[in-house]
Amino acid sequence: AFCTSRYCGPTLETVKKVADANLGFRVINVEPYELTWTDGRLQPVRGSDGGLVPTKATEAFGIPTEPWVFVIDRNGIVRGSFEGVIDTAELQAAIEAERWLAARGE
Repeated sequence: AFCTSRYCGPTLETVKKVADANLGFRVINVEPYELTWTDGRLQPVRGSDGGLVPTKATEAFGIPTEPWVFVIDRNGIVRGSFEGVIDTAELQAAIEAERWLAARGE
């Protein structure tokens, strides 16, 4: 609801679709901007310039745009990263590649 591009919603729907087809695969959504409850509604935190305030995770990863999708293995190694629009085939291929590496012990 608070993304600055028109790609977040479709990308999130792609991730959900692939996640539903890959039971046992954990998906974590990280909002790129600070949010707060105000008057019973989730609202973005605004900086002194009126702009959205990036979260600590956004700053730690140095993510200048949104959306991003990362495929991270069980050891915390990034095995795939996608900026912007991603289709189900791309994401599924990254997940399969990670599973293949995990099966080999890598």
